[in-house]
Order: sequence, then structure tokens, then C-alpha cells
Amino acid sequence: MTVIDFHSHFLPKADHGCDSTSEATNQLKLLKKAGVDIVVATSHFYPNRHTVTQFKQQIQEALEDILLSDVSERPRIAMGAEVLIFENIDRMDGIEELCIEGTRVMLIEMPMIETWNDGLFKTINNLLKKGVVVVLAHIDRYLPSHKEDIEYLLDIGAYAQINARSFKRFLFKKHLAPFLCDDRLVAFGSDLHGADEGATTAFSDLAGLKDNIFERVMERTEEIIKNAKLY
Repeated sequence: MTVIDFHSHFLPKADHGCDSTSEATNQLKLLKKAGVDIVVATSHFYPNRHTVTQFKQQIQEALEDILLSDVSERPRIAMGAEVLIFENIDRMDGIEELCIEGTRVMLIEMPMIETWNDGLFKTINNLLKKGVVVVLAHIDRYLPSHKEDIEYLLDIGAYAQINARSFKRFLFKKHLAPFLCDDRLVAFGSDLHGADEGATTAFSDLAGLKDNIFERVMERTEEIIKNAKLY
């Protein structure tokens, strides 16, 4: 089984997840210690702050810093983004370049607002029509208030990712349960920011989920990123 952390912020100075190359190498060592074979770099992309070209240059430079650093034991890296959804982002120049490199898979972050409007749903539907494989980041963050909205987005073709630390929150377990046996749950993530061993420990603990849930989700993750370029 290939263990894949689908959601992590370790690219140096690419967002608030990592301030330096040395911190990035420490993060990668923690991920390796947690048994991660592949980690997807998902720096935050904010449409109101970046152009796609600027963002791509920034994360490429951050990757090059890591590749030049002296870190012998680390997971292989796939390059993606955590894209904050805005209405009509599907029309943004070059938006599909924010898919995980080598794939059509895009990690989408929903806004932390009380109501998700029809414009957001239409935008996601338009991305799906373009052939983008939409994965909703950390759906656990929006439960239970947006449970019906999440179910609707899964029904129209999106997929889901869950953060490992949500399983440490007893009150949230019952809200997560309906999604754990759903084939549309395709990824787990540490959502690692900084050298936070708690996040990587929580991720490794997922291997203990009953009914081989962890193994089944890892198989789905490996399938959707099978063509990803790895560094």
C-alpha cells in the first residue's frame, strides 16, 4: 500500500504553512516518520491575491529550494494547490494549471461562511464540466452545518478529503461516520502547517480505522493521482 498525504503545507515561503527551507525539511522528515510515501504540496491559492502565473512561479521556486536541500529521507512530492473557491473562478485564466501536476485533480477549499450560494455550486459544476476532478478539502471543517451542501456537491460529481485531526475530536466522529464508507471519500490529509508532530501523528493513527477504511481510501487516492509527476 502506498500511503499518500493529500493535503499539506510545507513549501517554504509559499504560504503561512512554512517559513524556511529548514522548516520544510523538518516537516518532510516528520511525514516520512509517519509512514507517508507521497505528499501532495497544497499551498493556498487565493484568487484575490494571486494570478496563476505568479503562484506557479512561487511554488516552483519553493520546490527547487527543497530539492537542493540536504534531506535524504523524505516522501516523494506531488505539486498541487488548495484553491479557495470564488464565484466564476472557472473562468480565471490558467485555472486548470492548479490541478495536481500531471493530473486533472484540483483540491478546492470552500469558504467559512454560513451559507454557500448557488453561484459557488454553479462554479464547481462548471469546473466538473471542464473535466476537472474536484476534491473538496477537509469536509470535516464544515460539518454538521453544511452536511446537505456537501452531499449535494458529491452527488454532482465532486469528491471529498478529510483531515486526520478531525478524528481526535470526539463530537465530530458521528458526523464523519456517514462519509467513511462512501467511495467518494478519496483522500486523507495531515493539513500540516509548520513542524507540528501532532498533525503527522494523527495522520499515521488513521491506519487503525476499522473495516480497512484507511487502506481503501489510500487505494482511491493512488488511483486519482496515478499520473502525477513526482519529485
